[in-house]
Amino acid sequence: MYNSFDSSDISFSASGSRLLSESLVLQSSSSHTGLGGDDLSISELSSAERTHLSQKPFDHLAARESSTLEAVEDYEDDSDQEVHEEHDHGEQAEQQRRHRTKLREEKLQSDIFILRKLNASFATFNEALQDTGSANQRIALQLEQTDALLNKYIAILSKSEEFTRLLFDEQWQGAEADEEILRRESLEARDKARREVEERALVARREEEKRQREEQERTEKEESERVERERKERSAARGGVRGVI
Repeated sequence: MYNSFDSSDISFSASGSRLLSESLVLQSSSSHTGLGGDDLSISELSSAERTHLSQKPFDHLAARESSTLEAVEDYEDDSDQEVHEEHDHGEQAEQQRRHRTKLREEKLQSDIFILRKLNASFATFNEALQDTGSANQRIALQLEQTDALLNKYIAILSKSEEFTRLLFDEQWQGAEADEEILRRESLEARDKARREVEERALVARREEEKRQREEQERTEKEESERVERERKERSAARGGVRGVI
C-alpha cells in the first residue's frame, strides 16, 4: 500500500511538470491572437486553461484510486493465497490422518485375520488330538477283547489238552471214576476245612483256659500277699503292746 501511494506521488509530480511546461507554451503563444486561427484570445486561453486544470485533479484521484485498488487486490490475493495454502495444508493433514487411520485399521484387520487362522489351526489340532484319543480308546478296547478271546482260546486248548491226555491215559477209568475221585477230593477238602476249624477252636479254647489260669494264679498270689502283709502288721502291733507293758 505504501508503494502505491509513492507511485501516485511520483505521477502527481510528473503531471505538475507537464502543467508547467504547458503554461509556458501557452505564455509563449499568447502573442498570437485571433479567433479560429493560430492566435488565441484571452477568453479562449482562460477557458482552455480551466478545462485543462479541471481535468488534472481528476486524473490524479483516479491514479490514486487505481493504486489503492491494486494494493487492496494484491492484499486480497495474498490473503486468498494464504487461505488456500492453509486449506491445502489442512487437507493434507486430514489426508495423512485418514491414511494413518486406514493403515491402522488394515493392520488390525490383518492381525484379526491371523488370529482367526491360528484359532482355526488350534481347533483342527484339538480335533485331531480328540480323534487320536478316541482311536487309542478303541484300540485299547479291541486289545482287551482280543486278550479275553485269547484267554478263552487258551482255556479251550488246556481243556483239549487235558481231554487228549485223559483219552490216551491207560489208567483212566472213565468219567464215573473221575466223578468218584472228584467226590472224594471234595469230601477230603470238607474234612480238612472242618479239622482246621476244630483246631482253631481248640487253640482258642486253650488260649482262653491259659488266660483264665494265669488270671486265677495272679489273683491267688495277690490274695496270699495281702494275707501275709496283714499277718505281719498284726504281729508287729502285738510286739509293740508287749514292750509298753
